Amino acid sequence: MNNKKRVFFAWIITLFIAAMTFCSASANNSENIFLNVSRPLTSEQSTALEALKIAQSSQLSPIDINAFQNLSENDLEKINDKNLLDFVQTIRQQTDASQKGPILPVKEFKVLFKYESDSKESVQALAASLGIGDIYFYKYTNVFSVIADANQLVKLLQNNQNIIRIETDKLSTPEAITLGSATEAITHVSMMHQAGYEGADAYIAILDTGLDASNPEFGGRVTHEHCWSSPANLLPDLLSVASCTDSTRTIQLTESESAYPYWGGLSSSWSHGSHVAGIAAGNGGIAPKANIIALQVFSNFTVYGSQTNLALSWDSDQMKALEYLIDLRESGLNIVAFNMSLGGGSCSGYCENDPRKPLFDRLVELGTIPVIAAGNNHYNGFINYPACIPSAYSIGAVNYVNNKPEIVSFSNHALAVDLLAPGVNILSTILNGSYAYASGTSMATPMVTGAIALVAGKVPETTGVNVESFLQKVSTLSATRDRYTRKILDFSKVPKIIEALKEPWWIVGDTSQSNQPVYNFEGSVW
Repeated sequence: MNNKKRVFFAWIITLFIAAMTFCSASANNSENIFLNVSRPLTSEQSTALEALKIAQSSQLSPIDINAFQNLSENDLEKINDKNLLDFVQTIRQQTDASQKGPILPVKEFKVLFKYESDSKESVQALAASLGIGDIYFYKYTNVFSVIADANQLVKLLQNNQNIIRIETDKLSTPEAITLGSATEAITHVSMMHQAGYEGADAYIAILDTGLDASNPEFGGRVTHEHCWSSPANLLPDLLSVASCTDSTRTIQLTESESAYPYWGGLSSSWSHGSHVAGIAAGNGGIAPKANIIALQVFSNFTVYGSQTNLALSWDSDQMKALEYLIDLRESGLNIVAFNMSLGGGSCSGYCENDPRKPLFDRLVELGTIPVIAAGNNHYNGFINYPACIPSAYSIGAVNYVNNKPEIVSFSNHALAVDLLAPGVNILSTILNGSYAYASGTSMATPMVTGAIALVAGKVPETTGVNVESFLQKVSTLSATRDRYTRKILDFSKVPKIIEALKEPWWIVGDTSQSNQPVYNFEGSVW
């Protein structure tokens, strides 16, 4: 907001970048935002935006203080979000608007409720009686997402024994920092390919900003596509638009069977999903014969505080994608891993209460490993959500300095990090069939996803979970920071791989047969 000292408005903003007691769920870390994804408003745009915010606020009804005051202590204990709880408590203390100052108008919030397993119908009926229409119940976990105003949320929570927990629907950014120039291009992984390890018969899913399935780099191996995005008019703070497209790539939808990115600017975050997928399973990637499931889970935010045109992902949309994967896995599709090079906030341990955890756990039971970026905030002792989920395979980034592996300064490092992989100056495909070098845990993560596909694809009865343990055992290199030593992904002991593969491998993305340009983005890390 323009004036962060206006406490009420600050509370509203933090509802969407919530902080927990030990884990902060904020998504808006500037070091995670891509080059040019957020553009400063022109003076004309700024004036128009302020007018829109004022008009939006003037149409809203006042907060029902009595509803807030009638919440019991048991109700308050269910609010699993410090900032949301602080907001509620502050409203509860306001008994007289004339004495305490102006009451904030009712605004809409996007939240997740956890409920008792046998109470879906009663909860649904109550929501309908309160006029809540935008509600979504998940199939594999007792959670529903909802967009509702503050009065409706409080009344839904009030003295409701079927509600277990409420928290804000958090936002994730693509995990990227800078795009820089490459210093060398050594792909010893080609020796794995020559030995027959190419990922054939394995499926991997990429939950990201989408990709162009017709890109020759993917070799016609994108077998499934889907998109979920959530338009949300939460002005004056947030405004996201439907960001899925149909086959014509022109219509904006909330859900579609196309994963084509919302916006095609080469230097934008909407190229992020293409770059990640190319590392994991492009023709010049780690697993060049693996099948790709492309899932677009990002929404374009035309307003995010004082910023515009950001690609951010709601937890609720990610959960829809995870349920989609569960359905595919249970149908018999050999999905060995899913990649999430996204995240936000910070956690010092494990986030047991993350709403995505039951879905992660179910996929692991089915043999599909969650491969998740640790994040790029320079944290020691903290990593991002959802990498902190206990069943996640959390990936950090390394670089080689003077022939010695080192954990990159931007890479978050903590107890929950499981494995390290190269994440500096990685070459891969972007939109329009072009190529770019990029750095970040976003790049390290799909290297591991591709590695899982290599091994699992070679031995079809092997699951992603088996391969996770295998990679830990065969990797010989390691690096240490802040007392935590972790293995670095390497293939030197993989069966049938020649001795020369002991050297680290770096760059993926074979551009030798391409006439397309190779871009060198300068700015922030991916």
